[in-house]
Amino acid sequence: MMPTMRVTRLPRQQGGGAALLAATVLAIVAGACGTRSVVPYEADGGLHAAVEHTQSAHTFRVRGRLGAGTSALGWEGIVVDDDEQYQVAAMGTTLDVRRIDGVAWARSLESPGAWNSAPSDGSFDLGVLLHGELSSAETIDDHRLVQLRFAGEDVLKPLSHIPSTGPAQATVTIRSGYIAEIELRFQSDTTAHIELWDYGAPLIVDPVDAGS
Repeated sequence: MMPTMRVTRLPRQQGGGAALLAATVLAIVAGACGTRSVVPYEADGGLHAAVEHTQSAHTFRVRGRLGAGTSALGWEGIVVDDDEQYQVAAMGTTLDVRRIDGVAWARSLESPGAWNSAPSDGSFDLGVLLHGELSSAETIDDHRLVQLRFAGEDVLKPLSHIPSTGPAQATVTIRSGYIAEIELRFQSDTTAHIELWDYGAPLIVDPVDAGS
């Protein structure tokens, strides 16, 4: 299991479990040549407003990656209010995963068989970002970077359904008032990168035919 987050520049710890695995950093490069200004931007760097603005869209697309190389875990899909649908790729296998009305469904896309189901562990929740300690916030060209520290809370799970343990750092990119990217780095140097886009698009989570 992966490490938990609280953002700052942390020491190192060990990355947890199967999903975690080694990492490389998908660092957010703000650009050596951008216009940087470290200026006051509300007490939380504008994070609270951005979280509310993104959640008020009700729908958006999500892409994420944890770790790097052959051990990486990747997912891409959609969030529609409390429901979600993803294709999850790990260890050479791709799964169709859906979370509908509090139930999580999954099956292989390589050899589709019966659906497996279990109670969902919750919904995608950007609100977890508001639990972090603000380290810095700066405006760079057309976006805002907010640095956070998380010391003892599993921040990865509400954003990916993958558990984590231990402190971590987060860099949140805000564009046009929306949460656009979240970069998480754990003490083990494992990283997770999550992108959001297509806010408010007419997206629908496909229903599950439990008999198929």
